[in-house]
Amino acid sequence: MPQSKRHPARRPQQRTPKPGHRNPAGPSRSAAPTPPASPARRWLVRHSAGPLIVLHRLPTVLVPILMGVLLVAGLVLPWPAAGLLLLVVAVFLGWLLALSWPIISWPGRIVRALAVLALLAMTLLRLAGKF
Repeated sequence: MPQSKRHPARRPQQRTPKPGHRNPAGPSRSAAPTPPASPARRWLVRHSAGPLIVLHRLPTVLVPILMGVLLVAGLVLPWPAAGLLLLVVAVFLGWLLALSWPIISWPGRIVRALAVLALLAMTLLRLAGKF
């Protein structure tokens, strides 16, 4: 009698990876030791857990659409206080940058940081009435 009573077709198959196949999750990070998080980083992660859960429960397209609407409204509306809408978008993007900082590469960090800084500059110009 066979070792398993299950049908052989229902046993999980061990597949060999195809040549050129790449894991979408990226290379395994378990081999590289991670430095301990600073107290400020631990505070940020701990206090961001609740808002991240709320964002995760929202429909997937809602947050990008809302951020796009706030960005366009902040740039198009004629009153200088529209810069506050740009400030909301800049703070949100800066918060996401701070949370993802340890896992993104240096070029990604630079591009994201420049985007947040450019948005903050537009916010200041908009609030000053020069843009």
